[in-house]
Formats: sequence, structure tokens, C-alpha cells
Amino acid sequence: MCFLRRTVSFFCGKRIPGGDYPEMIRRQSRPVILDVRSTDEFNEGHVRGALHIPDYKIAEEIESKVPDKKTPVYIYCYSGARAGSAARQMRHLGYEEVHNMGGIMYAGFTEAFPLEK
Repeated sequence: MCFLRRTVSFFCGKRIPGGDYPEMIRRQSRPVILDVRSTDEFNEGHVRGALHIPDYKIAEEIESKVPDKKTPVYIYCYSGARAGSAARQMRHLGYEEVHNMGGIMYAGFTEAFPLEK
């Protein structure tokens, strides 16, 4: 594994290959797709149905918006770094099924999850 991939994995958490997420999400009964980018970024385009909580507000807002800590949550941002930080915060708060989907900048992400305004 190259140095960059190991570094990203360490700071952002383990990621599942992007192509696997649509099927994983479809198999869940009530998954949450969480966009942790800024409000401006979210307004430029986001995954249909995504919940928006900027990464710096996760600790103060997630429990009111996703009260069941067993809910599968799939998090994304632009590059995966903020999603990784949000995932770590959520695990610290007791969320059990949190996944870092990475970022919209990666090839294939917007093919699997078309963005809408």
C-alpha cells in the first residue's frame, strides 16, 4: 500500500470501495447519507436525500438529527478527510455503524451517487 493511501486510511478511517456503497445502502432499511461539507459546498450539489451537517457541527447536532445510534450512517465530503473526522466523532459518541464513503472528488463517486442542487 502506498504511503498516501496509508496516511489517508490512518486519518480518515478505512473506506469501502466506492462502487460497493450503492448496494450496501440499498440493503439497509433506513440508512442515512450524511454530507459534512460546508453549506456553500452542499448548495452547489449534494447526494439526493443527504442530511447536511457541516463537520464542525457534528458533535452538537448529530444526536438530534440521528437519535438511533444503531442507524447505518454513510458519510462523505469533498476528499474524505472531513468525513473521516466526522466518523471518528460519531464513533466516540457511540454510533455503531458509521462508514466513510470518501469524497465526491474521486472517480466514480458521482456516477454512483449523482449530485443534485
